Amino acid sequence: MTAMNDILQDQDQVFFDLQATLEEEPEIVDLVDLAAQSLEFSGENVLAKLAAGETLGHAAGMPEKLLELLYGRALVWIEAGRLDRAEQIFQMLCMVNPKMADYWGGLGLCLLQRSAWGEALAAFDRAIDLSPAWGAMHFYRLEALVHMANWDEAARQDRLLEQFETELPDALRKRIPKYRRLIESRRDGANGEQIT
Repeated sequence: MTAMNDILQDQDQVFFDLQATLEEEPEIVDLVDLAAQSLEFSGENVLAKLAAGETLGHAAGMPEKLLELLYGRALVWIEAGRLDRAEQIFQMLCMVNPKMADYWGGLGLCLLQRSAWGEALAAFDRAIDLSPAWGAMHFYRLEALVHMANWDEAARQDRLLEQFETELPDALRKRIPKYRRLIESRRDGANGEQIT
């Protein structure tokens, strides 16, 4: 659970980072203003909804359109190579709606790119819990395990990944043989290939 806590850093910092993002993204400020008008964080209504199992976003009345827009913005940041910015948005999205596999998958990818293997693994685990048949998350989980040198768990993950292999994009599928050779050689005690 520690890795999951590390992912969801201090809530005030996440919202501070989001505020900085919004200042640079004027087209979503109106939606954020609309969402802020409907937020009732101190009200008993929100607490009752949270106690009933609703997500923070739904309990606070956050418009779904805002979450969609933020998710789209995070994807744009990934495409632009600004994973630091995307990670901030994904952290906030995971806090607001922790039941959305796409948010956890996006966060995991950002963490993987900055070599935060354990945190990435926790995010991929959560995405898989929410969407067990999402093959790409199984691949990225394997990748994190290989980088962590957790060879036995990587071998188990590789066997699980086989059922999703045909539906993976070519770019991911082409990397699997290298990981398989690494797992096999490391489990046999050989030095084998280097991870790149």
